[in-house]
Amino acid sequence: MIFDSSQMATLREKYRNMPNYEVPEIVFLDGYEGYSGERELLEELVASVSEQKQRDWLGRLINEDPSQHIGVWFEIMLFGWLRENFAVQVEPEILGNYPDFVLEIQEARLAIESRAFLLPLAERERRSKFNRIFSSLGSIEKPFSVNLKINRLGDRILTEEFIEQVAQWLSTDPSQDFEYQDNLGNVLRLSATSMPTLRKVGVISSEGLWVNPDVLKPALAEKAGQHRALRKAGYPYVIAVFLEPSHLSAEEVTEAWIGKMTVVYDVDNDRVVEEKFDESGIRFFGKEVVHKSVTGILVFKASYDGSRKSRFLQSSYVQNPHANIVIDPAIFPVESRFVVVGHDEKMFEMDWVR
Repeated sequence: MIFDSSQMATLREKYRNMPNYEVPEIVFLDGYEGYSGERELLEELVASVSEQKQRDWLGRLINEDPSQHIGVWFEIMLFGWLRENFAVQVEPEILGNYPDFVLEIQEARLAIESRAFLLPLAERERRSKFNRIFSSLGSIEKPFSVNLKINRLGDRILTEEFIEQVAQWLSTDPSQDFEYQDNLGNVLRLSATSMPTLRKVGVISSEGLWVNPDVLKPALAEKAGQHRALRKAGYPYVIAVFLEPSHLSAEEVTEAWIGKMTVVYDVDNDRVVEEKFDESGIRFFGKEVVHKSVTGILVFKASYDGSRKSRFLQSSYVQNPHANIVIDPAIFPVESRFVVVGHDEKMFEMDWVR
């Protein structure tokens, strides 16, 4: 259905002679042996929904646009994750609304709306350039571990010239750091350590990333405002968000939604007297608490299982402490939960339960 389709055959031929780091996500998924189990899973999940939904999912999945492909990949994988534990309806009609999924839980109906938070286009292009450099280094047949620091990335890199210069450096003076510059704007610094057990160069690279939870706020606010009739009628409503950027996690979702934790410290007595959340989360509009019709947020990251030859969804749940409709957070089979652990008339206490 997916991988034996004519659309997939066309893409397979189009990118037949290109390296993995140059092909679209769907083409890599199609050809990588390490994803054989995932391909079987996706085929089975897509085949289990209505023909109309099959056409929708297939059109977006077999797509060169990463935003289309990854967004629906998450939707399909989320369906599989939910189906393992709940009776699931896919995009049913409720009060004129069509949420992505509805769960039947103890004669109640819980709506789930999904959203994939993806890498910005500029960052995706930067990673493609980085992968090209990384792969080029890894092709050099020299027994060294190379530490790569990128001072500046150009529009592109001439890989043959780059490989030739690095190989010459490793052959002549690997004890000294090597700086590679070209007229395309690349400035790279490399250092090497002899590793006799290696057949080809092993590459190490690290970089600091600024973690800014505020980037998640527009996406969360958009989903919090959908399906108004459904939420107004009192249906439990959960947002499911997929975080593609490696530096974002459920902690950033918590901060974007609830706010930053602030600590009040008594210097004279050398003790913390209070810990509380500030009003920086989107739960506040000025001093007013909003988005009470959202029950909570499921947060997902992708991980890989080599035994199954498939990626899978790692999961967390963030409870909305101000939710009008409260459900037991334990119903979700997640690995960690940020939940209310205590409260009084003025404030609530929340913590991670793992």
